[in-house]
Amino acid sequence: MFREIAASFKVFPQFLDVLFAFGFKLRAEDENFGCYHSRVHRSNDINGNDGHFKFEFTYNLRYPDKHGRDLNDPWSIRNMAVYQQFNSVTTSSSWIILQPSKACYRLLRDFSNGSEYSQARISGLPLVNMLYFWSIEKNWRDYINYLEKELLILEKKAFLSRVGQKKKADFAVAFIDCQDVQQLRKKMRKCDAILKATLEVADGYEGLFRDLAKASLANTDDFELSYFLTYKSRIRSHLRGVAGLLQSSADILQMLFHILEYRNDEVLIRSSDALEKNSEGMRAIAAAASEENKSIVFLTAKSQRDSRMVKIVTVIAMAYLPASLVASILSTDLIQFGSVENDRSTRSQSQSQSQYRVRLAREFWVFPIFSIALLVMTFSIAFGWAQWERLRFRLKGREHTSALA
Repeated sequence: MFREIAASFKVFPQFLDVLFAFGFKLRAEDENFGCYHSRVHRSNDINGNDGHFKFEFTYNLRYPDKHGRDLNDPWSIRNMAVYQQFNSVTTSSSWIILQPSKACYRLLRDFSNGSEYSQARISGLPLVNMLYFWSIEKNWRDYINYLEKELLILEKKAFLSRVGQKKKADFAVAFIDCQDVQQLRKKMRKCDAILKATLEVADGYEGLFRDLAKASLANTDDFELSYFLTYKSRIRSHLRGVAGLLQSSADILQMLFHILEYRNDEVLIRSSDALEKNSEGMRAIAAAASEENKSIVFLTAKSQRDSRMVKIVTVIAMAYLPASLVASILSTDLIQFGSVENDRSTRSQSQSQSQYRVRLAREFWVFPIFSIALLVMTFSIAFGWAQWERLRFRLKGREHTSALA
């Protein structure tokens, strides 16, 4: 359909340069693109007089507008393209407008309702395009104020944050603040490029009608051209505002970097002091450990000497244990000693010899039986105690495992 419209109006090919800035895009392309193209055709009338002409002018303008979506940034950059073809024979213009703004819609509605602008002849054509220009200019001031407001938050962090002084209430400066400033600077640079392109379009359109006026092909009075001067003055004012914001943002970014650098140095100094204190503590602990090791070595050597002495005493005691056992048994009534007289045939009847005899008492069997019984009972008690301690240890281990689970 668009091809049929372009063919019917014989749109010049330069319009495609503007047209390609629109359409679905997977990534950011032609974000700052802005241009204009113009062409003038002269022709003779029926009587052969040179005076009829037709001119074409196309341009695109980018402008900020509120998108109405629930986002952190309520603004977005829109793009509008205008194509005008004027014929001096019919004293009428043909327009192609792509993605007009809301103000342009109202302007087109006024045209369709037969307002005074719809009756504009060649002398009023600059005024019609200036209405298009002014329709997208009104949001620039609000958008620049929005950028300035966002920058003011970061400016307070940069200029009111304290370094070297500990305060309870202070701004938390982080690297994300530098990233936010860079995002704002990106938007400002985009605004700067768009405003400069808009200014070039206004200069181009003004130059076109001045050339037509010099060639006596159009009548442009000072009142209509003053609109161009006023419009360009407003655009230059916006450019100065954006330039001031860019300069301020550069200062804020530099200040934030200095604050982060200084605080980073403070952290490094505190970390170095903490490491030094820790190293001193470690050295003190190492010295104490060394002294403790010396004490342990001394105690170990002493315990070794004591163990050797105990070993010697134990060996000596073990040497006396058999004698002590024999003496204990002999001191009881279990073993009795007695003397008897035996006659020898080889000796005389008058001579006799006394002999000693060891005799066990009847109750001697009680000693080994009770000794064995007590030994078995002692080992049974020790074994039972060891089993009970092992069972209790296992139960405690299971309770600890279930508590952790």
